[in-house]
Amino acid sequence: MTKPRKPGIKRRAPMLATILRACAEPTDSLSIAEQVGIGRNAVLYIMRRLHGLGLVHIGAWTEASFGRPPAARWMAGAGENAPRPVGKWRGINYVPRQLQPHTRSKVSPDMVAFAHAIRLMTEKPASADEIEAATGWAHTTVTRFICHCRRIGLIHIGDWHRTAKNCGVWARMYQMGDEADSPKPKAIPRSVVERRSAAARRQKAADLRMAHALAANAAQIHQAA
Repeated sequence: MTKPRKPGIKRRAPMLATILRACAEPTDSLSIAEQVGIGRNAVLYIMRRLHGLGLVHIGAWTEASFGRPPAARWMAGAGENAPRPVGKWRGINYVPRQLQPHTRSKVSPDMVAFAHAIRLMTEKPASADEIEAATGWAHTTVTRFICHCRRIGLIHIGDWHRTAKNCGVWARMYQMGDEADSPKPKAIPRSVVERRSAAARRQKAADLRMAHALAANAAQIHQAA
């Protein structure tokens, strides 16, 4: 019997984004598993590694019930973990233990690349090309990842920039947060573009005439010498 293949990065990156979006408010692993559609143990595996990468922290704890100890309620973003409550579990006093973050060696490269993309869009608006360079993903993977993050409200268009200096098309700059998209700048009127082009051509012709004049003057001085 062949072992089932793990989902590729095209599916894992959107899944991690969905998990991170589910942690907008303090949420326990069982609720995250129901929202994402995966097992609770898989959610715990992922959350501990996202915690080690500094993408989530423990925002609160659930109350002990039905003979179970308090469970962590995860929240997106780096921050201080909420202290684990002290109490009794099955009649035995338990002492809260510090959650030890996983080292980077125990984290898959896909999660590390996902963390790079999230940090990049958290620090400043980033374009699709910048995300592609930071993660090493293929262009189609980055495009699908961005579309999924926008659909679930994890990111928005924070700014626009031109692909070339004073020309080129407007490119979207993505930023973390469920906010309204920044409006796209208006296109430069055709008349303004033509005036700029004509002025640039006149300046280029003037520079060329000046260069020819200087060259001729230098040649005359050399002959006279």
